[in-house]
Amino acid sequence: MRHSIRTKILLFFCVSVLGVYFLLVFSGIYFMKKEIEKEADQALTMLVEQKARELNANFEGLERTLEALEGYVINNADPERLLLDQEYAQLFLDNFEHLGRDVGTVAGNAYAFYFRTEPKKYGIDMGVFVTDNGYGEYVRMQLTDLSQYDEDDREHVAWYYEPIEAGRTIWLEPYMNKNIDIYMTSYVSPVYIQGKFFGVVGLDLNMKVIQETVDSVDYLDGIGYLVTKNGDIVYSKNNPEGLKAMLLEGEEKEARNALMEKWVHSDGNGCISWEGEEQRVVSMSLRNGMILVIEVSKDEINRPVKDMINKMLVVLLVVLAVILIVVSRIQTDIIKPLRRLTEVSSHIAKGELNAQMEYHQRNEIGELSDSINSIARELREYFAHIHAQAYMDGMTGVGNKTSYLDLVRNLERKIQAGMASFAVIVFDMNGLKQINDHLGHEVGDRYIVDAAEILKKVVGAQNVYRIGGDEFMVVLENASKARVDAYFAEIDEAVKRRNEEEAYGENALAISKGAAIYDPEVDQAYKDVFKRADEAMYKNKSEYYQGKYDRRKR
Repeated sequence: MRHSIRTKILLFFCVSVLGVYFLLVFSGIYFMKKEIEKEADQALTMLVEQKARELNANFEGLERTLEALEGYVINNADPERLLLDQEYAQLFLDNFEHLGRDVGTVAGNAYAFYFRTEPKKYGIDMGVFVTDNGYGEYVRMQLTDLSQYDEDDREHVAWYYEPIEAGRTIWLEPYMNKNIDIYMTSYVSPVYIQGKFFGVVGLDLNMKVIQETVDSVDYLDGIGYLVTKNGDIVYSKNNPEGLKAMLLEGEEKEARNALMEKWVHSDGNGCISWEGEEQRVVSMSLRNGMILVIEVSKDEINRPVKDMINKMLVVLLVVLAVILIVVSRIQTDIIKPLRRLTEVSSHIAKGELNAQMEYHQRNEIGELSDSINSIARELREYFAHIHAQAYMDGMTGVGNKTSYLDLVRNLERKIQAGMASFAVIVFDMNGLKQINDHLGHEVGDRYIVDAAEILKKVVGAQNVYRIGGDEFMVVLENASKARVDAYFAEIDEAVKRRNEEEAYGENALAISKGAAIYDPEVDQAYKDVFKRADEAMYKNKSEYYQGKYDRRKR
C-alpha cells in the first residue's frame, strides 16, 4: 500500500508539474510572440517613417526649386519680345540658367533642370537644358528636337507632353530617359502667361538618389521597394528598373492585390504571402505619389520565439531528470524552487524581462533557472538592439532623427502646457564636401565622427542628435545663455586641440554653430526656436567662409 501511494503521488506530481510547465511555456511563447511582433511593428513603422522623410526631403527640394524657376519665367518673360529681340531672348535664357544653377546647388539633388517654349511658335531652339556631368557640375546640353518624337514616347518627351496634358504641375512616374540614358523621375509644370500656354519648366531627379535610401533599409534582412498606386514596382533590389503589375502572375499577383487593397491605399501594415513565406509589410505614401513599402519575413521576426522553444525543450529534459532523480526530496527541494520558476516564467511571458531566478545550488533546477535567466537576458538584449536601431545613429553613437523628432514632440507638449524651458543648438560641419571630394568619404566619415565625439564630450551624448549627413542638434533643458556660451568655448577649444592632433589634408575640423533659448513671450512653437538657432548657425557659417572659400564649394 505504501508503494502504491508513493507511485500515485509521483505520478500526480509529474503530471501536475508537466502540465504547469507546458501551460507556462505555451503562454510564454504566445505572449512573447505578441510582444515581439508588436515591437517589430513599431520598429518597422518608425523605419518606414524615417525613410519616407528622407525621400520626401529630396522631393520637397525639387518642388521648391521648380517653384523658384517657374516664378522667374512667369514674372520675367515677355512672350512677344522673345520672338522679336534675339539679344533679349538670350539674356532671358542665360538668367534662367544662372538661377537654375544657384537654386539647384542649394537644393543639392536636381540632376537636370530645363525650360522649353512651345516649338510651333518659338522654334525648336528656344530653351535651356542643364544637367549634371557626373562630377557634381552643371553643364548646358543640346536641346531635344521635339518634332522627332511622338507625343506618347515617354522615354524621350514625357517631360514635355505629360504636364501639358495634365494642365498642372505633376510628378512623372519613373522612366528611362533615352535622351541621356538615365532612369529618373521628373517634376514638371506647364507655364501659362496671360492665360496662354508658353512652355514647360521641369527638373529631373536621378533614381539612384532615392534608390540608395530604399536600399539602406537594414532591419532583420528586410527589403524596401517603391510602387505606384497602380501596383507597378518602380524599384527594388530584385527589380532595379521596375516591374509592371500586368506582368505579375500567381502568388506574386495575389500578394500585390492584397497589398494594394489593404495597406498601400491607406498607409499601414499587415501580412502577405510572398515567395512561399509570410511577410510583415509596412507602407507609406510619398509626396510624389509613389509608395514606400518595407517587408520583413515573419520567420526572422519570430526567430527569438523559435530559440525560446528550443531552450524550453532543453529545460523540459532537465525538469524530467529532476523529477526522476530527486523523488525523496520533492517537498523540500523541488516544490519551492518550481513555484519561483513558475512566477519568473509568468513574468517573462507577460513581458517583464527584468524578472530573475535566484537559485545557487548546482543541480538540475539551477540549470533550469540559468536557462530562464538566459532567455530573459537574450530578450532584453534583442529588444535593446531593436530600440538602438530605431533611435541611435549607427556611425556616431548619438540620437538619430527619429529620437530627435520624439524629443521635439515632447517639447511641443511642454510648450502647450506652459512648462517648457530649453535651448536649441544647431551644428553644421564646414568643408565636408571638399573633404569627401578630395580625400574620400572614409576621411569624411572620420571628420563627422570626430565632430560628434567633441559634441558628446562637451554637452553629453544623451543631448546630441544627428539629423542629417553633417548636421547635429543639441537640445538642453533649463539652459541659460551663459551655459550655452561656455559650451561654445569648450567646443572651440576641443576643435583646436583636435586639429593639432589630426589632419584632413589641407582642411581643418570646423563646426558652425548657432543657438536660441526658448522665450515664451516670443516663441509659439518649437520651430520658432529652431529657426532662430538655424539662422544664427548660418550666420556663423557665413562668417567662417567669408574671404576663405567660394560658398558654392561647401
